[in-house]
Amino acid sequence: MTMHIADLSGADLGTRVHRYDERDVLLYAIAVGASADQLDLVYERNLRVLPTFVLTLGLWAVEAAGALGVYDPAVTLHAAQELVAHRPLPASGAVETAARI
Repeated sequence: MTMHIADLSGADLGTRVHRYDERDVLLYAIAVGASADQLDLVYERNLRVLPTFVLTLGLWAVEAAGALGVYDPAVTLHAAQELVAHRPLPASGAVETAARI
């Protein structure tokens, strides 16, 4: 039986807990273009976490969906993503993510 992507609608991909620290936050900020004069993003004292950092913690879901074998994540187009931030992220911590198709 051949599986199609529509067959995955509603599939639960599970949950993951991601731990991160100041080093991860700093490297992300530098990778997306924070400059040396933006000390709140690139220096540990009073470190501010870019809200988009948390989006990287959910990338496992794309790989998990691809592992189901109905599409190749290497040739897909990322069309949309949404983030609602209710409060600033701490400089280190743990985030639990869940994914569903």
